[in-house]
Amino acid sequence: MGPSRAAFVAGALPEALATSARQRRLLGAVHSIPQRRIFHQLPVSAARQRCRRAPTPAIGTRPFAHRSTYRQWRASLETTTSTAEADRRPVSSRQYFEAPDAVASQLRVNLAGGLDTATVRERLRAYGLNRLPEEEVEPLWRRLLTQFEDRLVQILLGAAGVSFLLAYVADEQQLSAYVEPLVILAILVINASIGALLESRADESIRAMQAYVTERAVVVRDGGAKQVVDAAELVPGDVVELRAGDLVPADVRVVRLLSKTLLADQAVLTGESVGVEKQAERVSLAGGAATDTDLPLQEQCNCLFSGTTVTKGRCLGVVLRTGPNTVMGSIRAHLSGQGDGDQGRSEKAPVLKTPLTEQIDRLGETLTSIILGICAAVFVLNMAPEAWDALRRWMAAANGAAAPIATADDWEQLARDGIESFKFAVALAVAAVPEGLPAVITTSLALGTRRMSQRGVLIRSLPCVETLGCTSVICSDKTGTLTQNRMKVADMVRNADGGEEALLLVLALCTEATVEGIGDATELALLREGERLWHARNGSSAADGTAGGAGNKHHWERHGRVVQVNEFDRERKRMSVEVELSAGTALLGGRYLLVKGAPESVLPLCTPESVQGTAAGDIQRATAELSRRGLRCIALAFKRNVPGDAWQATEDRLEFLAVAGLQDPPRPQVQQAIDKCRTAGIRTVMVTGDNALTAQAIARQIGLFTTDSEEEGVAVVDGAEFLRGDVPDERIAAARVFSRIEPRHKLRIVQSLQRARNDVVGMTGDGVNDAPALKGADVGIAMGSGTAVAKAAADMVITDDDFSTIVAAVEEGRSIYSNMRQFIRYLLSSNIGEVVAVLAASLCFGIPEILAPVQLLWVNLVTDGLPATALSFNPSDPTAMQRPPRRRDEPFLNVRGGLRGELARYLAMGTYIGAVTVAAYQSAGSGDAATAHARSLAMTTLVVAEMFNALNALSDTQSVLLRPQLLVSNRWLLLAIGLSVALQVLVLELPLPQQVFGVEPLTVADWWRILLLCAPVIPLDELFKWMKRRHRDSEG
Repeated sequence: MGPSRAAFVAGALPEALATSARQRRLLGAVHSIPQRRIFHQLPVSAARQRCRRAPTPAIGTRPFAHRSTYRQWRASLETTTSTAEADRRPVSSRQYFEAPDAVASQLRVNLAGGLDTATVRERLRAYGLNRLPEEEVEPLWRRLLTQFEDRLVQILLGAAGVSFLLAYVADEQQLSAYVEPLVILAILVINASIGALLESRADESIRAMQAYVTERAVVVRDGGAKQVVDAAELVPGDVVELRAGDLVPADVRVVRLLSKTLLADQAVLTGESVGVEKQAERVSLAGGAATDTDLPLQEQCNCLFSGTTVTKGRCLGVVLRTGPNTVMGSIRAHLSGQGDGDQGRSEKAPVLKTPLTEQIDRLGETLTSIILGICAAVFVLNMAPEAWDALRRWMAAANGAAAPIATADDWEQLARDGIESFKFAVALAVAAVPEGLPAVITTSLALGTRRMSQRGVLIRSLPCVETLGCTSVICSDKTGTLTQNRMKVADMVRNADGGEEALLLVLALCTEATVEGIGDATELALLREGERLWHARNGSSAADGTAGGAGNKHHWERHGRVVQVNEFDRERKRMSVEVELSAGTALLGGRYLLVKGAPESVLPLCTPESVQGTAAGDIQRATAELSRRGLRCIALAFKRNVPGDAWQATEDRLEFLAVAGLQDPPRPQVQQAIDKCRTAGIRTVMVTGDNALTAQAIARQIGLFTTDSEEEGVAVVDGAEFLRGDVPDERIAAARVFSRIEPRHKLRIVQSLQRARNDVVGMTGDGVNDAPALKGADVGIAMGSGTAVAKAAADMVITDDDFSTIVAAVEEGRSIYSNMRQFIRYLLSSNIGEVVAVLAASLCFGIPEILAPVQLLWVNLVTDGLPATALSFNPSDPTAMQRPPRRRDEPFLNVRGGLRGELARYLAMGTYIGAVTVAAYQSAGSGDAATAHARSLAMTTLVVAEMFNALNALSDTQSVLLRPQLLVSNRWLLLAIGLSVALQVLVLELPLPQQVFGVEPLTVADWWRILLLCAPVIPLDELFKWMKRRHRDSEG
């Protein structure tokens, strides 16, 4: 089984994009869970770190009066797990051969009532929390070494090594000769130490944040009450309820099926992706074989295993093993204890490559090639004349010509010149390398994901942060995302022949909802309507059906029992429940089949006489009218005297009862969010299981349609079209509403949108069957209320299920990309300025080293790095949603566009910064005594010019002169600029830095001269901003 399949099932997350292995690990840790290769590094429980805030108490589950008491109790479980007790098995290791009652007896639990609170607390002390042991933390020395894997940093290491070698070869005896390489190494070590600390903090951040993604479990405790608890608090003997979409929280023995079939996906353990059917009965071996041997996992057909997924059906089960005692825990312990060396190490997941990752990697490779090429060319140009002269004289002498012979002194001088030229090439390499780029990219993406989490968006895959910025289509579910998911029955069309008692029966028992409010919104609305009708008929004061207790449901549960449930299926579009009634009700005793579902699925199964005789059109017309009003229609029917077998055959000749019209009002901000998407060039598409009339009515309410032709149905595609034949990609791409859509159609919609117009598609989903579409979309968006499988397949989770939150995430993604472009523009244009200064000084003015390598490195890492990092805190771009999405293949650095292009802007700014640096150096005069002062002027001019350039990077197009409020929009940048200038002043004024960097203090007149030279940096960039605004306005 490939890692992608395993990750999909287990809910593991891919590591994030970055420009080096260190950046990938750091990005993968911040606000996401690192991907794990199953079979190499098994997933840890979602509740692996104790929550630093008190968890939300489950319904009636906390035996503690105060949060602090609960936290102390939970903390005590971290350290009180006894190995001897935890390894003790309270149940036979071959429990699949035992009957459910025998297993319950061994576990000392009543299957109907579950464990009591006191027993749960005792077993928690004995077995500890239901989670796997913490993974071993990577040692600090290894983290430190990985900081040097970046190619640009390796160039600097090479430069330091060459400087050290040259000083050694020159037989320098003074320590000052080694200052330059030692300072370079010191700065790189400090930078690496900071990176290692950031990575450690990121690991701590993810462990703390995992408390927000802990799995929950429905348990039966304290006499039969259903409770929702943290899965980490399950103990052996707990009775749990599992349904389709649930991630199995522990090893569980199935004791009762609550649906006709129960399927589980065990690919995470066995590698087989085919669903495995489960049963409640004990396993019986053929021919009465002995039961003293273990069975393979695949044959343990009455057990569910931790980490696997329920894909169909519903069941009750009893927890057998938790935490390290589970099958998953055993495999994990076995792998972590294998041999020595690499065999015992977990294999790292492959890193995903995204367009931004590839562009940054290509940028680094291009810069490396250019840097090395320029350095080699400069070295050759500097050495060529002298080397050619020496070689010519030597060749002439060899041929007997009377030419001056190159002496040993000449060759020694040539070697010295070569060393100086090589040192110049090293200085040029240092000037050209944007050392702070990897760290700034890391910081920017991490801050962006943090801002998204504050807006209700949990990023599970950092590459989607980039992809969000170019999303061109958002396919959104209707219920709960575009609407409030607060269903209520607004109208009901009933059978003219009455059938009120049967209607109450269907509303009470043909449901999986409970009177405590647990269940699907549609089912809860029908259940509440049944309660309302019951109280209205009996003259109860609880007219709304909620304040007076569960009268209707309680009545039918006392006089009947559910025999079998055929759960709702999106392909069948209905659910069926078989019940057995006792005498004492208005209906005769016996077996009944209760059915509810979509009218087009239920009405054809009803007898003609029950649908108002032969006038079936009346019901259909009434249903169509409900749909036109935007109501979701649910048909209700039943059947008497159902035989005890042939389940599917009984779903015919039903007696029609009613069609309920359910109202689900749109979310208040959804129309504004759709309008924002339209302005941003993003198409919003509604995907729903409702019929076309209901879907169109909702689409009109939320402003989804923009033309009359769309409202007439041109932009509506019904699921029936997919069933009849192949729907053209262009037809799908032009649609705004998809009605009666099944989960399998969603993937086809995504693929057609991607093919037809090369769209970048975001798709929402919440069910098990939505997973393929979520994986196939460019951005898979799971709902916070969705299943564990959907969340595992998605790139991001919307915690409040609100469409406007999706739009906010897209806006944040665009702003993150915009900010990244700003600080990369700042860094590259500043580095171009350094290269221009070094080249111009050498080639045009004969200055061998206008700045020493150590001085350039100080400027790049310390004074440049602080403002570049602060630019990550730029506020969101207010114009981010006022322009169309960028193309998927749009280059990061646009070399086209003439004077308004990015390359022209970089070169112009870099040339000016380099020119004023040389001018400042020249202004100091000539002579050896003036060299230190000249370098001090040049170095400080370079720093101040780049600080002005950092202010330009506050916005790509907005003027800082016309909008001075921009200057205070990023207070971190102002602080970074102030700190950078202060550090430069300290270098100029303190004795030790003066000796290390070869500088001296500046006068007040020098500072005024520097300000006059550097101030035009802002007006120069304002010219490019004006040209870009003018071009944008002319195209708009």
